[in-house]
Amino acid sequence: MKPKGRHMTRIIPAMIMLGLACLLSVREASAQKIDTTTNRVQPTMSVANAMKHIGTLVPRKVGEVKSEQVSVASQSARRSPMWLKQATIYQVWPRSFSREGTLQGVTAKMPYIADLGASIVYLTPINRMSTDSRPEFLSQRMRWSPSTKSSEYKNPYRIADHAAVDSEFGTEEDLLELTASAHKLGMKVIIDIVFFHCGPDSVLLERPNFIKRMPDGKPILGGWKFPALNYESRELRDYLIGVLVHWVRDVKIDGFRCDVAAMVPLDFWEEAREALDKINPDVVMLSESDSPKQLLKAFNMSYNFPYYYKALEPSIRKGESATLIKTCWEKMYSSFPSGTLFLHFSGHHGRDPADVVFGVDGAAATAVLNFTLDGIPCVYNGQEFGDTTLNDIMAKVPLRWDLAEVNRLELRTAGGAARLAFYKKLFEMRRRESALTSGKLIWLDSDMADDVVTFLRKQGDEEIIVAVNLRNVNRKVSLTLPRDGVYTSILPNSGPYSSPTGDISPKSWAPAKGQLSLAAFGFFVGKKTDGSTVKVPMPGADTYKTVCEIKQHTGVPTMFVNGMPRFSMAYCSYYPTQSRYKQMADHGVHFYSIHLTLTDIVSWGPKDVKFDTPGIWKGPDEIDFSIVERRIKDVVDVDPEALIFPRIYVATPEWWNTVHHEDAPRNKPSFCSLAWRRDASDVLSKIVHHIDTSKYGKHVIGWMIAAGGTSEMAFNPDVSACGEKRFRTWMENRYRDDKDALARLVASRKAWVPPGAEHTACTLGNFLDPEKSRLVIDYREFHGSEVADTAIDFCRAVKEASQRRLV
Repeated sequence: MKPKGRHMTRIIPAMIMLGLACLLSVREASAQKIDTTTNRVQPTMSVANAMKHIGTLVPRKVGEVKSEQVSVASQSARRSPMWLKQATIYQVWPRSFSREGTLQGVTAKMPYIADLGASIVYLTPINRMSTDSRPEFLSQRMRWSPSTKSSEYKNPYRIADHAAVDSEFGTEEDLLELTASAHKLGMKVIIDIVFFHCGPDSVLLERPNFIKRMPDGKPILGGWKFPALNYESRELRDYLIGVLVHWVRDVKIDGFRCDVAAMVPLDFWEEAREALDKINPDVVMLSESDSPKQLLKAFNMSYNFPYYYKALEPSIRKGESATLIKTCWEKMYSSFPSGTLFLHFSGHHGRDPADVVFGVDGAAATAVLNFTLDGIPCVYNGQEFGDTTLNDIMAKVPLRWDLAEVNRLELRTAGGAARLAFYKKLFEMRRRESALTSGKLIWLDSDMADDVVTFLRKQGDEEIIVAVNLRNVNRKVSLTLPRDGVYTSILPNSGPYSSPTGDISPKSWAPAKGQLSLAAFGFFVGKKTDGSTVKVPMPGADTYKTVCEIKQHTGVPTMFVNGMPRFSMAYCSYYPTQSRYKQMADHGVHFYSIHLTLTDIVSWGPKDVKFDTPGIWKGPDEIDFSIVERRIKDVVDVDPEALIFPRIYVATPEWWNTVHHEDAPRNKPSFCSLAWRRDASDVLSKIVHHIDTSKYGKHVIGWMIAAGGTSEMAFNPDVSACGEKRFRTWMENRYRDDKDALARLVASRKAWVPPGAEHTACTLGNFLDPEKSRLVIDYREFHGSEVADTAIDFCRAVKEASQRRLV
């Protein structure tokens, strides 16, 4: 790429640069809300209002299942956004999480959850609950609960209205405030939905065909003695899909944990996903099941129940072999689609707290496994500070916040403080080490395989070794590693989670040193180094993250960095020249933009000086982060106060263009290419995440996305095969009620995309004639929306990878 001007180095106002980047915002469809102020079910109205804005779904025949030509395990799981692969979940039981037991109480503690390090808040059901006390409709768990005798307490999983918030928890406005608070703190919110059954007094029973019934009309009860929903009913399906649309569209919910999802027909979930994708394709769907087929199209994640019930519990509580962990892992990954994300937990609302089930030190060992195995770790409701209140689904018993100092988030007891610090280290370690979220898992052989779980997480040259002792006695283990190296601890084994004789695990270890010593339920998590000390940042120390945002200030949009308005100039250049960086710093300019590109580019500077800009994206799953680090280092070395806004050219390398030749006309990616949007968004996410978690993260305030001809988000007309195909579909949809007009527009055309000459055929001065150039005008509208959608996808990738802290 050769720049138009010879002198590309310039100083421009930083606010102009940032303001342009902020013009790209996600457009939201508007539609009428579902009526949640009445107990009356109006399914026809729900379909008309909740589904209108997402287009017409092709209705499947109820119960229709497509035949499978290949095994599920040989296919790929539904693609999930990069931020989800890096996510950590905190499960909240609203009744007990706060003293108030309300959504407002949860909102008040959102800063606590964010400070812990979670990125997703999962709320168990908050829908209006059944108050029917007839014994024939009580589950076994309800019969056992002493609270069942009290009319004040109800079962959150026995729903009376799926589209309303129970007054015990608050209002829909309270839920909207909660999601807004979470989003402001960089977290997402998912809620529990219960679509297998309903309460015996549910509004759904007002429609005879909404539940399964016996010949005499009585409800057919599911396994929990609640009326089972009838998915043979088209109206029920549309109504429930409308409920999901409402929570996402109107309350800004980011996803759903779907209770007993395998007991609901798969084709319903796939229909629901199709509807939700039209609003937000990154909506998270978590299946409470072990059904591999669900991960192909409908769900992003699945619970790994065998891991908990058939591996963790038997190994720790019954003393069975620790090899069950590996056996379970291999079985799950061999039966599910490749790329499946599994949820790992050691405590949840259906079991007693982890400290009760596994003991204090055993619970710590399970937490280390959950945070280092591939998958998504989940921490349950007070687990992080050792709450041991036994779970009762009907009871309203607050967490032991008496252990906690609400102010400053410090715990009053030494043990509680150490536990909270330990969990913060886990969250921070997983956020910092990309090998734990994106790396391969390699099982390691040892002479203590029955007692100690050992594996390696590897991404590129980065290696992290994990050894977890599942026995209540000290162990020394000899490991077989693929190569020699020195591994330095990145998770200190100290505090209440060490043996009575003290911590015996080393600060660093190498195979050449011999056996690895582990305390009872102890662990070693070490990163491969050259033998030098690895500095492990501690939460609250040097790990603060820069926050950059655009807000109104004195009546104009202003850039705020870490809460302070900044007025300055920025030095922007295609060419890395430290002498000029120093000149800027000496004159008080600390804002910089550096030039990066995904593909190799040759450009020319003043006096025909040639500058080679190496591409970062070297191949599938191959990203050269060192190029980015080098460019940032050049600035930071001469200006330690530097705040940098990298400009990254999202072009595609030659190897990608060869593979996706239909998506890359003239060796440039098409703005209509969904493959480009997907792959480049993933690469952007990884680059942003890598820098964000490196020592340079605090210097980066945002990312400028450049693409298209001259890097200006323009490339017109698009002659790619995918561009032609998407334009044809767009036109057929636009003229679906006037097919004759469409036929006249495209008559005798080999290609529908108008060639460049037609775009400049202005017959009314500088304007196109709507009669003669209708196809060009339509194409420009279509192409503009494709460019905007592409920019939104790329900006969303940056926002999510930085937890919405950067511009």
